[in-house]
Amino acid sequence: MYADRKGWKVNEIDVHLSHTKDYAKDCEACESSSNKIDLIERVIEIDADLTAEQKEKLMAIADKCPVHRTLHNTVQVKTAALND
Repeated sequence: MYADRKGWKVNEIDVHLSHTKDYAKDCEACESSSNKIDLIERVIEIDADLTAEQKEKLMAIADKCPVHRTLHNTVQVKTAALND
């Protein structure tokens, strides 16, 4: 959407994600698996005739999307039973 608003010619943008469980930095020697954190690695592939500055801006915009911001915040899940 950002590239469209700027009138930049973008052919395709692919986002590749991988998810693993990894030990937190301060718990690399811990034996309990409960001390693991979710690690999501993201690779963004931009097929476009853009300057390095324009590509850098698109990468910065990717960090501002709602899903990215949600994953970087504390997440709480509240569960309730549906009564008939």
